[in-house]
Amino acid sequence: MDFETVASSTIQAMAYDPDTLVMGIIFKNGSEYHYDDVPPATYSTVRNAVSIGAAFAEHVKKAGFKFTRIR
Repeated sequence: MDFETVASSTIQAMAYDPDTLVMGIIFKNGSEYHYDDVPPATYSTVRNAVSIGAAFAEHVKKAGFKFTRIR
């Protein structure tokens, strides 16, 4: 996945693989998580939100997508 830096107080970078539906998040503290089975519309909603961190919390964390901590 190719991560891109985003303007957020909590998230440093995001990536998305439409083939595997995996969304990657790198937080400002350096931790990286990969979320499974994220629909393209959900990624787009989070990526284009005014507050990326709030949108991530609402549409990904609260939705309960399974994840793997990478680092």
